[in-house]
Amino acid sequence: MGERTTVIGTILAVVFQNEENGYTVARIVTDDGEPVTVVGCIPCAAPGEELILTGRYTTHPQHGEQFAADEVERHMPTGEPEILNYLASGVVRGIGPATAQKLVDRFGADTLDVLDGEPEKLKTIKGITDKRAREIAESWRELAGLRRVLDFLTKYDLPVGLAMQLFRRYGADAMDALRRNPYLLSGEAFGVDFSVSDEIALSMGFSGDSSCRTEAGVLFELSHNEQSGGHVFLPREKLVAATAQLLDGDTDIDDLENQIDEATLNILARTQPVARDLRFLMSVVRMVLDLERIGDESVVVAEQVTLSDKPIPSIVEKDLRALCTRTSAMLRNSLLAFQNGDAPSALAVSRYDDETAQMMVNIFQKLMQAVGDRTLCDAGCGLGALSAALSPYFEKITAADVSDEALDVLRQTIRTRQLTNITPLHCDLLTSEDKTQYDAMVFCFFGSLAEILPVARRQCAKTVIIIKKNYDLHRFSLTEQPIRGETAPAACETLRKLGVPFEFDAQELEHGQPFVSLDEAVRFFRIYSRDEDPGAVAPETVLPRLRRTEDVQYPYYLPQTKRLGILTIRMEDLV
Repeated sequence: MGERTTVIGTILAVVFQNEENGYTVARIVTDDGEPVTVVGCIPCAAPGEELILTGRYTTHPQHGEQFAADEVERHMPTGEPEILNYLASGVVRGIGPATAQKLVDRFGADTLDVLDGEPEKLKTIKGITDKRAREIAESWRELAGLRRVLDFLTKYDLPVGLAMQLFRRYGADAMDALRRNPYLLSGEAFGVDFSVSDEIALSMGFSGDSSCRTEAGVLFELSHNEQSGGHVFLPREKLVAATAQLLDGDTDIDDLENQIDEATLNILARTQPVARDLRFLMSVVRMVLDLERIGDESVVVAEQVTLSDKPIPSIVEKDLRALCTRTSAMLRNSLLAFQNGDAPSALAVSRYDDETAQMMVNIFQKLMQAVGDRTLCDAGCGLGALSAALSPYFEKITAADVSDEALDVLRQTIRTRQLTNITPLHCDLLTSEDKTQYDAMVFCFFGSLAEILPVARRQCAKTVIIIKKNYDLHRFSLTEQPIRGETAPAACETLRKLGVPFEFDAQELEHGQPFVSLDEAVRFFRIYSRDEDPGAVAPETVLPRLRRTEDVQYPYYLPQTKRLGILTIRMEDLV
């Protein structure tokens, strides 16, 4: 077998193509005019396409020399002869040689652009009816969808063979499905490792506490324990602890626990053909979880009372008392409706939800008017979860990010939840020259101090909040491996050297990982460690990191603590 090399050429003919897995045998002509037989996964290949192939020359016992491609970059034809060959091949349903000639004669080099953006123009061609034009447009849309999936897989170094699997399941909407939830790649149907899909999702702007990430983490832990230990179930406490460890969650442990509970219920509801009694039991479970959460929040309210001797601000006293009365009545009436099976009363409760939400908004608006911070910039907002959560507190929020795909998700959230005070901004604030002024700016796991401070001086009038990891070493490496990016301790030290006053709040969350055996723990470290020496991960090096337990099923436990640091800077101190 020869050395890896790259070949660039144009497809002359497709000799064979497996529609199920995309395996293709094609003849191409290189830029030097040399004919080459290419084999590999090239779904829906057609004459006229330009290919950039990486692989090795091999010799087939019957067919002779071939180029076996394992990486494929594809480009649509641009010249009229190439476009004609491409369409005449029948790759688009409804277009044969004669119709392809008519299209190229009418639209020339713009033919593919017409199919992409102005398919209604097809009806101007003699012999193409309205129905046929729609069929051609739909076929082209499917083909374009497959190409976008192929580009996506190539970008993230995933096997292009996944494209056909994704396309069979999701059709022309496969790319939209990936944009909504890249974690679907980790499902049983596609088999991509969770760590790979997680890296892809985070690079696309998905937040660490997104619901699809939590669900994927739950499914991974269940599958991992089934395959490695033969377990058909996990106790709730073990599942929550293992999933929390996997996700390395940046949220409060109680919130993360609730997310995992909800994700588990959603998975069960989607994947099981449950009967009516099981659906009812799931409703009871959900209700119990919600009531427990209400109890937790009641404790939080009580603690706030003990921490302050100040009365309720007069500007919101009347509204707050009305909100308390309304929400108490809603809780009482909903529980009575559930207990009595009273559907009309349950619907009556739901009708009060919009009114209650408006009462909350009114209170927040009055409080923010009193405080004075009315505009906020969420720098590096990702999918905008933080912007959405802060929406009631500010008159106007600008959510800035370099990822258009992430901002598309935020735009959908804005439409769905009618968050009219949030404005998405496609921009990298760390490098732009934008001088828009904001009362407050928040940088959540985004940018270093060297990048943040100039932006704050240029655009922030009152308060800067910076959130960073409050530890220095990667938690799943046996040797000392620094984490990526600037840490909270490093940021604090920089501010001290600069003489910039700041407030610092540290949060600690316990996250632990149980194991059924020492071998399972070793496999875990081999997957997630960043140790440069693979031999460093061995039973004798992993064992000192573990704690023995009295649990027969899970005799080993990896204790871990997640630490976050929140830095607050007042702009009058940032000279």
